[in-house]
Amino acid sequence: RLGATGMTVVPEVAGLRFGEIEHLFDVTPNGTQYRVVSTIGVEWPLVGGMVNWAIRRAMYPDAMLQQWERHQIEEVGMLQHFLPALYASQPQGNAYRLAAPTQP
Repeated sequence: RLGATGMTVVPEVAGLRFGEIEHLFDVTPNGTQYRVVSTIGVEWPLVGGMVNWAIRRAMYPDAMLQQWERHQIEEVGMLQHFLPALYASQPQGNAYRLAAPTQP
C-alpha cells in the first residue's frame, strides 16, 4: 500500500509474510505526524509461536532492534530540516532537488 496517508511494507520469504511495517502520516493542527508501526512475526496456528521465536532470534536480535529504533529516530528527526524546502522547490521531471547550502 502506498498513498497520501502512508505506506505498508510486508517482508516476505518464499512468498510467506513475516510481519508488516506501516509508515503512517496524519494531518494535525501542528503539521504532519509520522508514525512507524512494526509487526514482527506470524499468526499461524500451532507452529506460530515456534516460528516467531526463530524469526526473533535469527533475524531480529536485540542489537539489531536497538539499531533499527535508532535509525528511525535519526531518520525521522532529520525530516524537519529539509522536507519543507524540498516540497517548496519546483519539480524537475519526476524528482525534487534541493539547492546546495551557501557558505556564509
